[in-house]
Amino acid sequence: MLIAQGIDAVLFGEYQQGGVGELMPADFSSIQVPETQVAAAEQLIQQYQKDVLPDSRTNQSNNSFLLTILVLLMLFMSISIFLKLIFDI
Repeated sequence: MLIAQGIDAVLFGEYQQGGVGELMPADFSSIQVPETQVAAAEQLIQQYQKDVLPDSRTNQSNNSFLLTILVLLMLFMSISIFLKLIFDI
């Protein structure tokens, strides 16, 4: 993305994370840009994060809705199993 916008970015360590196996992930990779292009790169990254990352309030609302649906589904299944065991329906 940075290179496409004319910033001389270099990615380091992109393959190191795959070699750690079962270890916890860490910050193995990094992007380096010339000092004269740091401000422009930061601006592009912030704009990208703003456009791509979901709003936390929307995400939380969606999670609450999904959790409610899941709980209701589990409750319905539990009642169905209970009725089958008790009344052989």
